[in-house]
Amino acid sequence: MHCDQYGLEFTASSDAAAYLYRQAITAFLAAQDTTEPLLDQLLGLDPDSGVGRIALARLRQSQGRGEQARAEAQRALELAPKLLPREASHVQTLASVVRGEGRAALARVHSHLETYPRDVMVLAPATGVFGLIGFSGETDREQALLRFLQPYCNVLADDWWFKATLAFAACETGHLDSAARLVAQSWTLNPRSANTAHIRAHIEYEQGRDHETLSWLEVWLADYDRKGLMHCHLWWHVALARLRLGDAARALEALGRFVYAPGSSDGAWGPPLNLVTDSVSLMYRAWLRGVEVSPAQWAALSIHSRRYFAKPGIRFADFHLCLSLAMAGAAHELEEWLAQIDGPTAPLIRHANHGFLAIAQSRWGVAVLELEQALPNHEILGGSRAQRDLLLEALAFARGRGTPLDHQFGRGVRAS
Repeated sequence: MHCDQYGLEFTASSDAAAYLYRQAITAFLAAQDTTEPLLDQLLGLDPDSGVGRIALARLRQSQGRGEQARAEAQRALELAPKLLPREASHVQTLASVVRGEGRAALARVHSHLETYPRDVMVLAPATGVFGLIGFSGETDREQALLRFLQPYCNVLADDWWFKATLAFAACETGHLDSAARLVAQSWTLNPRSANTAHIRAHIEYEQGRDHETLSWLEVWLADYDRKGLMHCHLWWHVALARLRLGDAARALEALGRFVYAPGSSDGAWGPPLNLVTDSVSLMYRAWLRGVEVSPAQWAALSIHSRRYFAKPGIRFADFHLCLSLAMAGAAHELEEWLAQIDGPTAPLIRHANHGFLAIAQSRWGVAVLELEQALPNHEILGGSRAQRDLLLEALAFARGRGTPLDHQFGRGVRAS
């Protein structure tokens, strides 16, 4: 029998296979590009590794390759009867996550963690702004995530991944001093974790420390492979910091090379949700600051977005895709898309995008009314505060009747 880095037993065909699994899990939690080759090696050596197979399913899900993720999850489930009780529960819980079972998956996570509180691979999908709680549509989901993590503070007190994850939850609830302390501790323990780098960038955004972000993040990214899950989004953070420091030209350079690079073989790569939302939001925030973006460019961006999301379904993507349609002046297509959206976020998305369309048409009073109706409880949309600040910026632009925002608009607002 073998143990992972959290002291949890798992089955493996050999010491070499066990080693590869432990390495793959560390790489996955750090969002490193080595995760996939490590899992490939593991499953080549030990094809009946249930925990390895479900880890690959989670990787495929994180990459936005849903069909492949579900196929791997099914293969893992077929192995479950041969596994240890903890492994079988681990596989069944993560398979529920991969199948998109939402609240049922979250209930499974809670149940599994009651017995195995150090199983961070099961803990992970409930965390972050795109996780089971982050995308729950609940009005208090930011506070709910912080409450969810509290019981694990003792059993995972020295873990770099947990410190970073707790830091993000603290950041999104306004506890910036605590967040900064936790992320610094995580960074010391694992400075090559892309997830920790990401969370550090978020905390510095909230504190208005854009100069500091640029002082380290571009250097850090030089050694981070573009196939890493966070590559696109970390460059979004670089671009956003440049934009807020008044360097729109270099912000757009980063956007064009690493975030929105259709047809490029060596530029943007990442999960579709990041590629679409980061491209639209960065371009819009640049436009709000006076950068010229033509309707034709918006139309091209909306076409680019629909390559990844051909129909409504993921609300955070819907919100941004509709923004590109609004700015392209495609009112009919916009209304068709909005009409297919339901659920608790539907009114927010409709009000926001009617506001974006009104801005594009210089109907300032309508824009203000619509955006003000979108703002209450906007955390139900999902995503981070940094991402949802787009709404606040759009409202300020509408109230100013199209006067470009100062490049520093919003800096340090959370910190104050």
